[in-house]
Amino acid sequence: MKWFGRPDREYREELEAHIQIEERENLERGMSPSEARQAALRKFGNALAVRDNLSESRPFHFWQTLHRDMLYSIRVLKRSPGLTATVVLTLAVCIGANAAIFSVVNAVLLRSLPFPQPEQLVLLWGTGLALGQRSQVSFTDMADWRHESKSLEEIVAFQGWWNPTLNWDNRPEHVAAMQVSDGYFRVMRGAPLLGRVFLPEDQVEGHSRVVILTYSLWHDHFQADPQIVGKTIQLDSVPHIIVGVMPAGFHSLPPSLLTRSPQLYVPLAEAYDNTQRSFTHLRAIGRLKPGASPEQAQAELSVIADRQARANPDSNASRGVHIVPLQADVLRNIRPAVLVLQCAVLAVLLIACANLANLALARSGARQKEIALRAALGASRFRLLGQLLMESTLLSIAGGTLGLLLAYWGVTLLRKAGSSMLLDFPAISIDWSVLLATGGIVILTSLIFGAAPALSLSSTSADECLKSGTRSAGSASRSKMRRLLIVAEVALSAVLLVGSGLLLRSFVTILEVNPGFDARNVFTAEIGLPEAKYPQRRDAVAFFIRLIARLKALPGVESASAVSVLPESGKANHTGVRIAGRVDPPGQELAPDVARITPDYFRTLRIPLLAGRAFTEQDDGAHDLVAVINQTLARNLWPNQNAVGQKIWTGSGRTWRTVVGVVDDTYQYSRDSPKTMQLYVPHADNGGASMTVLVRTMRSPDDIAQDIRTAVSQTDPEQAVFDAATMESVVGNTVATRRFTLFITLSFAAAALLLAGIGLYGVVAYGVAEKTREFGVRVALGAKRWDVLRLVLVEGTQLVVVGLAAGLIAALALTRFLSSLLFGVKPSDVGTFCGVGLLLLTVALVASFIPARRATRIDPAVALRYE
Repeated sequence: MKWFGRPDREYREELEAHIQIEERENLERGMSPSEARQAALRKFGNALAVRDNLSESRPFHFWQTLHRDMLYSIRVLKRSPGLTATVVLTLAVCIGANAAIFSVVNAVLLRSLPFPQPEQLVLLWGTGLALGQRSQVSFTDMADWRHESKSLEEIVAFQGWWNPTLNWDNRPEHVAAMQVSDGYFRVMRGAPLLGRVFLPEDQVEGHSRVVILTYSLWHDHFQADPQIVGKTIQLDSVPHIIVGVMPAGFHSLPPSLLTRSPQLYVPLAEAYDNTQRSFTHLRAIGRLKPGASPEQAQAELSVIADRQARANPDSNASRGVHIVPLQADVLRNIRPAVLVLQCAVLAVLLIACANLANLALARSGARQKEIALRAALGASRFRLLGQLLMESTLLSIAGGTLGLLLAYWGVTLLRKAGSSMLLDFPAISIDWSVLLATGGIVILTSLIFGAAPALSLSSTSADECLKSGTRSAGSASRSKMRRLLIVAEVALSAVLLVGSGLLLRSFVTILEVNPGFDARNVFTAEIGLPEAKYPQRRDAVAFFIRLIARLKALPGVESASAVSVLPESGKANHTGVRIAGRVDPPGQELAPDVARITPDYFRTLRIPLLAGRAFTEQDDGAHDLVAVINQTLARNLWPNQNAVGQKIWTGSGRTWRTVVGVVDDTYQYSRDSPKTMQLYVPHADNGGASMTVLVRTMRSPDDIAQDIRTAVSQTDPEQAVFDAATMESVVGNTVATRRFTLFITLSFAAAALLLAGIGLYGVVAYGVAEKTREFGVRVALGAKRWDVLRLVLVEGTQLVVVGLAAGLIAALALTRFLSSLLFGVKPSDVGTFCGVGLLLLTVALVASFIPARRATRIDPAVALRYE
């Protein structure tokens, strides 16, 4: 036989003809059919191997082989369209979910913040105060650090919670303004597109009426006017001159540090007495000099802070400074959640691969003769392994391609569902990094779920398979492998379910915490009065008195009030307090949250009054100054005493205040944070131009929002309303990260549980099919249906018990990494572990019962003829 230059098909057809002729001759010699076939294959089978070995000398052999394997794999997959579609869709969902979550990991953890040399940017926080390790700093302390530091090239102050009313062409609207000291744009390495940045003289009170626009505000609001520099706009009824426009590529600090992304910048004019070091109201950011490290800067500034404390014991005793790299500070809360999500979605992918490997192993019995014949014709094990892996690779590529399309949709969903959690990372997208990572996942997936059946089939003995004439050859090893895969699936599912269960219990525990107020049916809206139009406190007080009177007169309104800082808003103002006869050590003075409120505030939010009375209209400061405190502050000031009637000095007040009431604690930040001391003072005697109105009503949010805007316009047509929202949404934002993480992990856990159940069902069902003859014999010998049922159920449950034991042990070791995401629940919570065990055992019984019930209905007469 000549094969040089001949097509493979023609050569193989001729070879098969020779084999058949030799087989007939062997039969005539008295051989059995199987012996005749084996002898013929031994005589001619090496011919194909010789051809393949000689062909390897040709440089294009590899690509020809690859092409042949690909075409053959496509034909094999087309024979089972239903199975192929199931595998591709399963892989598409799992790979798409991995790509979507990895896009978040890439944007959050792997990609640097969008600033020049972001590793040099550090935040400077005050320490040693009662507020913890992240307090703000005073202007004077920051100025000392700025002048004395040798490792930081610049330190600047900023504030990001001013929301002035912009009036341009008689169109008032609220904008987000960031107040920055001179040098801010040098720290952030930003050069203006038009005009200039701020100068030191712009920081002087009275000379700070200048403003720099962001590119988006300039482009959208001012129609990208190239002559905008030098023009005047009104901010809170005060004229400001536009001196610059920043380019589109300039990024300000992350929104989580500013409450919102700024639309314009104004100078941070220091109007306060710079000698008041105790007035900590600023945030500071610096840039390290080239070669300097955060540790060097920390050591240097700690020495400066110690010197400040010795020179100013009244204000700076026990006060220090803590330097944190900007990226680490931004990621401090989100990093654990993102890592948990990535680990969860990888676990689901592994479970899916194990399931598909099980499916392929169950199907491999039907291909034993095909593989054995190819091996007998001379195909090496390596060639068979490559051919089988080609099939899994094609499935993975198809699943990965479809998965990327799903990932684009998934990224959009993640942006919406996790908008508050991912606020600092708007550039979450499917980029080249995600595509490369997805390609790696496709390759890994093809190896994971394709290796088991490929190794099993390629190691099948051709002689044994062809002699047996059945599909049972190698079934024992494949059955063992399928069982091991199920154990691995159950173990991974147990770990994922325990983690999800702990997060769920934490979330439920947080929701069960009594917030101290009732957020239902309360609508909020913020109003900021311009100082230029309301220069006196009494003017602002009069505005809110008139406004609240109008709101109370609205139909369906139960009560209305106003507060300077909403509870559970994440914001707070602080003030020092002291009482007669008590002297706190320097640096350890009590500094409770302080809020200005109008009468009916406690009634509107239904905050329980524990002692004394609430504020009335008569508490206007004309006579005695009064205060209401929460029970935590009362316990700190007067333990085991009645706080009502006691005197308290508030630091910002003109004289001592009399405590007239004690109310229940509320959470100022979130319910998973410690309770804080709280001090309430009447708005009427303390003033305040920025307040949030609260309206309790059963009416729809849209209707009451419009009525609030109308009431504000009737009170002052030049004022606008912003941040209008229900109180429930304000409270919900405090648990947004937990809710988002919980939703995703629960979804993945449910998918893992479903996949594990399907995989277990498949293994048990295939085992029943393999043992049809055995069950028939048992029934024929007198076994009861219950005996067969119990036998199958025990077999399935045993697999789950082994996997469950391994999974719970692994979960016990891994869940400690969830500690930062848990609240009120230990990582080793017994209830969660027991609940997961019962759930998996229940799934095992359900998945095993269906094939077990089928086994009990086997007809012995049919089973004994089963081959």
